[in-house]
Amino acid sequence: MVRPEYAQAIYFAGQQAIVTHLCELHAQVVALQQKVKEQAKTIAQLSKNSSNSSKPPSSDITKPKGAAQGKKGKQKIGGQPGHPKHTRPVYPAEAINSFYDYELVSCPHCGGHEVLFIEDQPPRVIQQLEVKEIVVVREEHRA
Repeated sequence: MVRPEYAQAIYFAGQQAIVTHLCELHAQVVALQQKVKEQAKTIAQLSKNSSNSSKPPSSDITKPKGAAQGKKGKQKIGGQPGHPKHTRPVYPAEAINSFYDYELVSCPHCGGHEVLFIEDQPPRVIQQLEVKEIVVVREEHRA
């Protein structure tokens, strides 16, 4: 900002001083406009990435900060909390060729050897299907 005293001094110095000062100011304006254009071009080049140009994704230096902050957390693979479990139907007992029962000899948590029965829960059952040549053998394992 030019102080009024400086502007008056140029005015009273005469027409040549005013013209010289205006030419200097104009040269400064042109130089600053050129610098602004160069900086705008640099900003445009730096802000290009694969999502807003035809550049391949491998040329992206980093992910934009806005996209990374938008996600709260990546979901884990597999069944999501609150969704029903999807399993194949259990084979009927008459379709099973052999049964195997397993009993724990000690507690898996404390290692105690007392026999524990959990009568209110059914045994955990894993059924396997094994193809042997052409014969199909179905087994049921209970624990």
